[in-house]
Parts: sequence; C-alpha cells; structure tokens
Amino acid sequence: MPMPRLILAASALLLLPLLPEQADAQRRETRVRVTTRTIDRFPDRDLTLAVGVLDYDRGDDELAPMAALRAEWGLRRWVRSELSLSYALGDVPRPDLVDDETSSSHLVGASLGIKAELPAQYVRPYVGLAAGLFGRFDSDDGEEFVRPSLAVPAGIRIRAGSASLRLEARWRFDEHPDGVSVPSREFTAGLGFRY
Repeated sequence: MPMPRLILAASALLLLPLLPEQADAQRRETRVRVTTRTIDRFPDRDLTLAVGVLDYDRGDDELAPMAALRAEWGLRRWVRSELSLSYALGDVPRPDLVDDETSSSHLVGASLGIKAELPAQYVRPYVGLAAGLFGRFDSDDGEEFVRPSLAVPAGIRIRAGSASLRLEARWRFDEHPDGVSVPSREFTAGLGFRY
C-alpha cells in the first residue's frame, strides 16, 4: 500500500470518533413511560378450618358445636369450587326411648359445590350451591343412616396477608330415612391458608 493512502486511512480512523453518527440527524428523542401494575390476586387454592354451631332441625333446641374443613380452588376469576367436610356433635330426641330421652348423635356431612364470588381485592362476598351426603350416627343403638344432602352457602372472605378470614352461613337440606328433607343451618367462622 503506498504511503499517501496509508496516511489517509490512518487519518480517517483517527477522525472517525469525532464525526456525528450517520442517523443522528434523523433521530428524535422519544420518552417511553413504562408502568407496571401488579395484580394482587386472591389465592387460587385455599384450605379453611372453620368452627361454629349447627342448628339441626331434628335435634333438641340447643345449637350443636361443629367443625368444618373446606378446600377451594378457583375455576375462573369469579367462580370457585369447594370440597367441604363437616362434623357436629348434638343431642337428638329419641322417640324409641321412654320419656322422650335424648342421645348424643354424630352428624357428618361431605359435599362438593360451586360458588360465585365477587372478584374484589380484599373483601369477597360469595354465594353457592353444593350437593353431597349427610350421615347421622346415634349412640345407644339409635338411628344410623347416610342420605343425600343439598346446601346453599353464603358468606364473606376477608384477606389478611397470605391468609383469609371466612364468615359463613350455610342452609342445608338433609334427607332422612322417612323421605323428609330436614332443614339445618350452619354458622361458622374460619381461617384459610393458601396451599
């Protein structure tokens, strides 16, 4: 390579950083504003342990203490399904005993249901429908049976960090051996956790 060309090439390399970029004249400063919105969703799955009372229509006039375990999972933003297990211990009049004596009875329920829930951030009211089985097991060789049951839960879930507080009233219609659908009411409060 002849010397004048070499000097010319070296000068161009030295001056290249001082030249404006080719597209600088065509550039326009654009400000882009990026916003990130965090969607704080309610847990898609929830396990709740609830305690309360059962007003069993065929029991004596006292409320029976009860406990329930309820597992929920989200199907859509406002639809959830639920698997519920409940247990109550109450005194039940026994017509087969003299003087209308009572015996303690184990009242067990299991149901699968679906609920419509308002998709709010912290407080979520809901209403639903559930179907399942109801069992009554009396002590002292009393009645023992398992029959179909329907339930209509209505309540509210309140978010508290990663947990939720749940207050609920549930109207149950439990079938008995004589064919009568006996209405009962559950009133529970529980604490739920994600799982």
